[in-house]
Amino acid sequence: MQRDDQTFQWVKDCESKQEAQDLTDLLALIDVAAEQNEYEKAVKLANIHENRIRNDPISTEVSISGAKTEQNDDNARQYLIVPYRDKDLAKAAGACWDKAAKAWYVGPKADIQTLQRWLPENVSRQQEPAIDPHVEFAELLQAQGCRVDDNHPVMDGSKRRIKVEGDKSGEKSGFYVAHLDGHPAGYFKNNRTGIETRWKAKGYSLTDEQKAELIVQAAIKQQNRKAEQHAQKIKVADAIQAMLAIAPAADSEHPYLLDKHARPGDLRIVPQNAGELSNDSIIKIGQNWQEVKALREECPDSLVFTAGDLLLAAHDVHGQIWSVQTIQASGAKLFAAGSKKENNFHIVGGESQGLTALDTAPAIVIAEGYATADTLSQALGYPVIAAFDSGNLPKVALDLHHKYPHKPIVIAGDDDYHLESTLGKNPGKEKALEAATLVNGFAVFPVFAPGEQTSKKLNDFNDLANKSALGIEAVKRQVGSVVEKVSQQAKQDSLLRLQTPIASKRQEIKQKRALTR
Repeated sequence: MQRDDQTFQWVKDCESKQEAQDLTDLLALIDVAAEQNEYEKAVKLANIHENRIRNDPISTEVSISGAKTEQNDDNARQYLIVPYRDKDLAKAAGACWDKAAKAWYVGPKADIQTLQRWLPENVSRQQEPAIDPHVEFAELLQAQGCRVDDNHPVMDGSKRRIKVEGDKSGEKSGFYVAHLDGHPAGYFKNNRTGIETRWKAKGYSLTDEQKAELIVQAAIKQQNRKAEQHAQKIKVADAIQAMLAIAPAADSEHPYLLDKHARPGDLRIVPQNAGELSNDSIIKIGQNWQEVKALREECPDSLVFTAGDLLLAAHDVHGQIWSVQTIQASGAKLFAAGSKKENNFHIVGGESQGLTALDTAPAIVIAEGYATADTLSQALGYPVIAAFDSGNLPKVALDLHHKYPHKPIVIAGDDDYHLESTLGKNPGKEKALEAATLVNGFAVFPVFAPGEQTSKKLNDFNDLANKSALGIEAVKRQVGSVVEKVSQQAKQDSLLRLQTPIASKRQEIKQKRALTR
């Protein structure tokens, strides 16, 4: 129908609430496709994602909250170009400091009128006296977070590595190329943030405002990049959830499960084809590695899976699925490209109860891979967390500790002793100990029969149960004894927390009585 302003409004009667919701989603996606600003596009996609979860009849408050949190975490900050001399004035007006970006931004209670002078569009650019191009490029590197010393910059046209903010000892996450021939110019990239800058000598030094502007530009670029990445992760997560909904349940005859003596649990199998998915799905399915390779070359923006592979869903502490790990018959493991693996995990032995399966467990036991977690779950008789790899152990442990602050955590780590001779380190042990330390938990490692670990190349609790002469009874003893110890301590701590307020109240009453006498 036509409005008074000569524009048209499209009206459609829908036969069901679901049809109306589908139509709303479609129109929202059309709006996203028309959006030119990448950040605004990411925000709109996040809103669509949240609404989908909210309108899903099986959604819980925690999953809705999780989606909202993800969205809020990526909200835009309005950065300010604040020279160092003005920092106190900006702070007094409500500006806040972004430690990661090294820049000021408009705070939630800011006086926006006072801060107007530092908005990027209002900052005037003044030229300073001419300086040497070497110094000019050095100032640029410093403004971009580089640690410039007497050795930098070397402007001979060769690639040079350089330390940036956030680098640890021995790391050089930045690199630059610069020359002095003709019109001095150069290029810099921060591989830690993904920010890159092209430079041409202007013949003048940078003012405080210009230095602050460079920092703000980098912060905005990083923010937009983060928003784009988050939007992509949401898109991938939606596609994965759609595939899991049609994927058949795994059975115990899968070669990987047979080899590891593992139960299928709530694992799924990649379907034979993507016929049941929507026409615009980014998921493609090949029948073998040759077909998968061809599909990846033909459809670089798609997620390509191999029919028959195991599917291991990865979700966060809110129950929201963000990624999926595939396990081939050979045992090879891959995560969906562009998905979010960090901080996500899989609950093994939970009978598809989700996080509620952990409520009755005496402790939260966390292992690396699925097979190891399943072995532990069989031995202990309650659910165990699979964090997928050693690097994810500390992140998962910390998230679960925040969600269950009074439940003890035991890290059942791998002993990667075989890597010590080649790499000089044992990542399985190191990350397990790090995770245990972060949550005030306990780390335990498999102990094999004499000579077994070296001769048979054993390193985890699945190996202890299935390849060691000690068998699964050893898993029960070694891990079960630790769980019993920490759970007893947790009970004592719980009683102490209950008794402390009572004791404090009694002391308060005694003090009041003493004062009235």
